[in-house]
Amino acid sequence: MKIIITTIGVLCGALAMLFNPTPSSQTNIIRKNGMEVIWAHQDDRVQFELKAPTTGWVAIGFNEANQLKNTYLIMGRVANNLATVKEHFVVEPGDYQPIETFGVPVLVDAIEGLESEEGTVIRFSLPIEAIDAYRKNLEPGKSYSLLMAFSLEDDFQHHSVMRTQTTIQL
Repeated sequence: MKIIITTIGVLCGALAMLFNPTPSSQTNIIRKNGMEVIWAHQDDRVQFELKAPTTGWVAIGFNEANQLKNTYLIMGRVANNLATVKEHFVVEPGDYQPIETFGVPVLVDAIEGLESEEGTVIRFSLPIEAIDAYRKNLEPGKSYSLLMAFSLEDDFQHHSVMRTQTTIQL
């Protein structure tokens, strides 16, 4: 029993250290419809943390307009204790394609995740500078329509149970 409690404590501490912005970076938080998005700029990347009351996928998306078309969509899940985060581009509502299908490299990094009965937490980083037309520049101060969504299922093709949009300033 002591080993289990110690292991859980070590894991919780390790996860807490994953999202530890440098003192010069500002941490931003938005909460809506049970979902939470935290971000901080660090060097040439943006660190993200998504939390939702689900054991399915969680997602955020960035667009200059309040619409799905042309959204840079990032979806994450924890399945079989393995965190996965995939970049997508929304061609049309209902038609979102993995970013690599457009012949561009995958740039999401530092992927971590935890799933419990309380929900899912996914952490990852993205480059600030967009290198192609399918991504968005994520520099501090830039305004975007932020899509926030989550599903009850891990399958990225499964429909969301919650989806909303709000305007943010990175």
